[in-house]
Amino acid sequence: MPRMVALPPSGEFQIVLSKPFTDDVHELMTPISALRGFPSHETKDIYGLDTKVDFNTMGIQWSNQDDDAAKAGGEAAGEQKDEFKRIVDSIEALARQFAKQDSAV
Repeated sequence: MPRMVALPPSGEFQIVLSKPFTDDVHELMTPISALRGFPSHETKDIYGLDTKVDFNTMGIQWSNQDDDAAKAGGEAAGEQKDEFKRIVDSIEALARQFAKQDSAV
């Protein structure tokens, strides 16, 4: 039986998905690889999606909130914002798919 956990006082929440996506990851790796060289900013939402994305694989280590000044860039160009949104949408679609498959209800 799932255990009940109290909500944080602020009402905010964070979900961390730890289940491997083996086959689907291969489909995501091509667009994710395009993020290499995209700008990041430690405190500013330069992609305008209020979404944090971290990738840590053998092939790519990237975050749109990178705190490494050597990697951090300035502003994201329109094409980069579009690509970032497309990748975020793909990840969210996969998460929804797996959430439905694993639903206990």
